Amino acid sequence: MACTKYAACITNFGFVDKYPQLLHLLESQCNLITPDALQADSKLGVGVKVGFFHSPQSAKALTDYKEQQVLPDLELMVNLGVGTNHFPFEKMRELGIRCTNTPDVLSDSTADMGFALMLASGRRLKEGMDRLKAENNKELFGELFLGQDICYATVGIVGMGSIGYKFAQRAKAFNMKILYHNRSRRPEADETAVGATYFADMMEMLPLCDFVVIVCPLTPETENLFSKPQFNAMKNTAHIINIARGGIVDTGALYEALKSGDIAAAGLDVTQPEPLPHDHPLYQLDNAIIAPHWGTATIQTRTKMIQLMIDNGKAYSEGKPLLTEVKF
Repeated sequence: MACTKYAACITNFGFVDKYPQLLHLLESQCNLITPDALQADSKLGVGVKVGFFHSPQSAKALTDYKEQQVLPDLELMVNLGVGTNHFPFEKMRELGIRCTNTPDVLSDSTADMGFALMLASGRRLKEGMDRLKAENNKELFGELFLGQDICYATVGIVGMGSIGYKFAQRAKAFNMKILYHNRSRRPEADETAVGATYFADMMEMLPLCDFVVIVCPLTPETENLFSKPQFNAMKNTAHIINIARGGIVDTGALYEALKSGDIAAAGLDVTQPEPLPHDHPLYQLDNAIIAPHWGTATIQTRTKMIQLMIDNGKAYSEGKPLLTEVKF
């Protein structure tokens, strides 16, 4: 017997159109209603209780739809992603809307992205590729472009949640010395499993690190957590990797630290602002690798994320407990 589909408004999911298997996954389990369809026929929004979103713009669109009675019955906003800094919580509370996100299922791919950026930064892959494309590249084969080993290096992980711990597991396989800073200490068994040492004070940890990996959420407390004092505390041979949120790093201070040599390099999957303007000076630096927020951008992970979204919507439509509700 076929399962009963529920209706959901889907906003700003452009990537789905490029991958038929993802669109089929959604359409096979939900009756999707797009903003274009709502504009064509306002009656389609009546009775729709679930809205899918994955950006600040689409989150605002859903609350606007509710407020403007385009989606008068909207009760649940379902986010594709784990970060909640872009949720319009005050407006959602005012309108009586609950929400969910997609944690855990994206931890492996995001940790992979962090490790990829650390490897690329440590071994200067961007710089090497740029030099190879240059007309005079003979100097590449001298000692001028030596990188740094990742094996046996010391990594400091800022934020040891699910993604941070997955990163630590990968670092252990590379025989790295693992330090970490977190709001609360992990259980001793977790530390022992990966050989991690806890630092309650991040500033005590930073001078010891060859690589610093940012994996904490963006909150009022972590906004601009990394600025000039933190870069000054790091080794001038240290690399910083950010796979969390761009707002955790002061972009101007990072640029100055990279340009002056206060730190060696940066690997960024996230930036502030995002995306960076095409003429931003960070792009001109040899020692900055910038990716377009691709931490979860694999077919396998996006499939898991979308299925968790669908399952949350289904649970709500059936009056069951939400699987991954965000409390606010």
